[in-house]
Formats: sequence, structure tokens, C-alpha cells
Amino acid sequence: MLICKLEDLKSGNCFRSEFIGKDQTGRKRYRGISFKKTLFGDIEDCNYYPLVKELIILAGKKKLLEAIKDHCRENCAWLKTENDVENYAMECLVLKAYEHWQIFQEQAPEPDKWIFYFEGIKMLSGS
Repeated sequence: MLICKLEDLKSGNCFRSEFIGKDQTGRKRYRGISFKKTLFGDIEDCNYYPLVKELIILAGKKKLLEAIKDHCRENCAWLKTENDVENYAMECLVLKAYEHWQIFQEQAPEPDKWIFYFEGIKMLSGS
């Protein structure tokens, strides 16, 4: 069980490589792992974003996430795919970066809610 607020999922982007074996010529092979360092441990990106999205929905901030995604689609040219837009919007919501954007400054800040999450969190092995 996890009891947290969305801001508890603030993270640092990290990357590491992991040995996966040798190829036919005997050279070592590695795979790259992109993960987030959170208060709860290291969570691989492929597990982090679905978790954050689920917690955003549980916190009742889905409408806010959609507004942030719309803003990112219009103003963030470096985001190429819809998945990039959604992931970036979730990071902006968790970090509360949107509060400093002119379009959102007229809105009253939403209070943080405690979230009770009963599913297991898939942590990165070896962390």
C-alpha cells in the first residue's frame, strides 16, 4: 500500500546500463535503462508513467492533466508523439510547473489530496 500526494512522485531522470550477456563474437552486450529516482525508490520509465497517470486520475486531476496536455501540444514543438506530450504533461503536473504558466495563473491552485494506492509498485531491481 502507498499513501502519498502527487508531489511525492517528483523525480530525477536517470539512466544506467545493465549487462545482458555476450554476442556470438564474445563481446559484452548491455541494455539501457531509463528510470526515475523517487521518494519511494527507483522506478523504470515504463512503470513510472502508468503509475503517475493512475494516481492523477485517483487524485481527481484528470481535467487538469488534459488542459496541460492541450497547452503542451500548442507550445512544446519538441514533443513529437502523443505519448511524449502525455508524459511531459504528467511531469509538469507532478512538478507543478504549470502554475507558473500565464494561462494557468488566473486559476486558484488546487489543493493536494492524499492518495491511498493499494496496488504493488514495480521497482527497478538492484536499487
